[in-house]
Amino acid sequence: MKMIPKKSFLSFLCLLILISVAGFSGCIGGSDTTDNQSGSGFGSESVTVWTSSDFEGQTDQTVLAKGRQFVSTSVTLQTGETIRIWNREDQAHYDHLYHSEEGAFKDIRVNALDSTYLTFNKPGTYKIDLYNPATNSLYGTTGNTTLTVTVTK
Repeated sequence: MKMIPKKSFLSFLCLLILISVAGFSGCIGGSDTTDNQSGSGFGSESVTVWTSSDFEGQTDQTVLAKGRQFVSTSVTLQTGETIRIWNREDQAHYDHLYHSEEGAFKDIRVNALDSTYLTFNKPGTYKIDLYNPATNSLYGTTGNTTLTVTVTK
C-alpha cells in the first residue's frame, strides 16, 4: 500500500473545505415561510407574502428578476391577485432582497432560482425595489431595479 504524502493530503483537505463552504454559502438561511409580513405603510393586511418554493395558490402573473434587475418594470393587478417574483439568477450566491418603499411588507430575501409570491389585498401603487442583500441598497443606479405594481379594485 502506497502512502499519500502529507503535503498532498493537506492540500486536498483544504480544497475540499473551500468547495464545501462555497457550495453551501447560498443555502444558509433558507426562506421557506408562509406568513403575512406587512409593514406599516399600507396596513397589516395590504400584502400577503409567501416565500416557499411550493406555493399552491393561483398565480396571476410572473415577474422575472435576472441580471440583478427586473425583466419588466410594471404590472397591473386587481385586488386579491397574486404575482410570482422569480429570482432567475443561476449562481447560488446571487440572492435578491425585495424591499417595499411604502413598507407594505418586510424585506424578502430570495435565494437564486427560488420565488416569492405576493398577494395584493388593497388597491394602490406599490414600489418593489431589488436590493443587494450584502449592502442593503439598490443594485446600482441603472437598469430596472424597481417594479411598480398597480392594484385596482
